[in-house]
Amino acid sequence: MSATPDAPLIKDATELLVRAVERKTGWVVSEIVRDKLLRILQGQPGDTVMRWVEQLVEMPQDRPEWLAIVENFTVHETFFFRDWPQLEQLQRHIIPELIRAAEGNRRSLRLLSAGCATGEEAYSLAMLALEALKQRNGTVWTPDNVLVPDQGWSLELLGTDLARPALIQAERGLYYDGPGLSSFRQFLPAYDFWFETIPNTPHAPRQRQIKSALRDLIEFRWCNLVVGMPPGTPPFDVAACRNVLIYLTPAARQKVLATLAASVRPGGWLLLGPTDRIDDPSLWEAVRSESTVVYRRKG
Repeated sequence: MSATPDAPLIKDATELLVRAVERKTGWVVSEIVRDKLLRILQGQPGDTVMRWVEQLVEMPQDRPEWLAIVENFTVHETFFFRDWPQLEQLQRHIIPELIRAAEGNRRSLRLLSAGCATGEEAYSLAMLALEALKQRNGTVWTPDNVLVPDQGWSLELLGTDLARPALIQAERGLYYDGPGLSSFRQFLPAYDFWFETIPNTPHAPRQRQIKSALRDLIEFRWCNLVVGMPPGTPPFDVAACRNVLIYLTPAARQKVLATLAASVRPGGWLLLGPTDRIDDPSLWEAVRSESTVVYRRKG
């Protein structure tokens, strides 16, 4: 198909939109996504498309039109207990150490899942924290067979993401459990009690839902990590931001790392993706095991 007279203007509008996405979110826009946008916009009057893009890029990031565009750039691939060697380090050493330190002090734990997508990581952190509290007699069983912190403990968890539709699913805690790339592909059967199985219907796949007692422990909020955490957010004992930095521009990675450094209290911990590294020894101490690395905040 030959190019239309509006093709150059459509291409310019596409590049303007791509640059706005990269500037506001820090995400690297691939050529595949660029081509997808170009195909969507082709066939429309060029001046109409350009006016629409110019209006769009000036909108605040919480406007529905802008959020709908951003949703096409974000990646939601995640599952329960992803990167288990790192979570095992958290379960066996980090959280028990935090609990022992808190027993004679504030008796609270605060955990952050930054870039939580549809919530599987946030719920995984909550399950591991409650299991560790149980080992120190810091939990009680409810009548519907779930663990909750006892009256002497406070457990707070925050999950943040840039995509509101993903956060809506996270709040519902409803996940596909069937063949293929389900959220349960590496799930630990010992934690089955946290879920209710939704009966199959002819038109719905097998699904499982997080029980309300666990959903109630986690707050999910929209957040652009390039800009910073929501105002007034207290520092966390543990922050997980895994498989997020790999999608960002170098400048955006530095901004997100600064956000995370400000979000973790001195002595707290940061979990990054397997290919992510921190090269600032003034702020972080790398703690290595045979199969993973985690970072401890200095100060």
